[in-house]
Amino acid sequence: MQKMVAGDNTVALVSPLKPATSYHFRVLAENHLGTSAPSDILHAQTDGEIPGGPPRHVIVEPLGPQQVKVTWQPPDRSLWNGELLGYTISYANLGGNDQSVNITRVGITGNGDGSYDYRLTGLRKYTQYSVVVKAFNNKGDGPGSDPVTVQTLEDVPSAPPQNVACAALTGQNIQVTWKPPPSDKVHGVVQGYKLLYEAASVVLEQQAGRETKISHALSTVLHGLSPYTNYTVQVLAYTRAGEGVASSPISCTTEETGKSFPYVAICIETNVS
Repeated sequence: MQKMVAGDNTVALVSPLKPATSYHFRVLAENHLGTSAPSDILHAQTDGEIPGGPPRHVIVEPLGPQQVKVTWQPPDRSLWNGELLGYTISYANLGGNDQSVNITRVGITGNGDGSYDYRLTGLRKYTQYSVVVKAFNNKGDGPGSDPVTVQTLEDVPSAPPQNVACAALTGQNIQVTWKPPPSDKVHGVVQGYKLLYEAASVVLEQQAGRETKISHALSTVLHGLSPYTNYTVQVLAYTRAGEGVASSPISCTTEETGKSFPYVAICIETNVS
């Protein structure tokens, strides 16, 4: 490129140029007789600016209940506007009331194939996050990538069902009711509930052992129990990740049925005259 200025000027403004780019300049004088020989070459570099474009091909995938993997490629080389020093990863929890933005700085070390990746850990279980990646140089952060939404994986419930209660219906049936675990302790979608129950009697316990029952409701009836027997009952919730914490044992006694009374023989003696 070239720029013409008036003959009485000793300063020229050359634009537009690219940021953080080296240029070679020569000055020539010109009159009606022609053009002079050029001056010695002048070397100059424009100042840098923040990156002019976002990282490309940002992918976020869950690795577990509390971590995700972020993968990306650098901005187009023409938009670096200086030497890239690293990347800023911003991520926000989209669930609940806590939507504060967390920021992590990542160095420039890549994977050797032109891509970069980083693992975000310590996240909330089964929670949606929004992730944005920016490149930065010595002038600051460039524009962010489009937000990518990801959800951490399910985990087992970390609290038992609440308000577990039981009541005897007959000599062989007990009704058990409960409420779900606290929502922030479920860490997924409850697929159902497992009841663990056994007779408190040593003899019956040795004969039957602990039994289980699956329920998809918040109440169920245990059948085929022994009359007038004390049973301990526990309830746990489970997700796709597995079984959670069982509730503390509660006790229920089946009703007494088929009462038997002592047999009394009555003899009447009759005198026949």
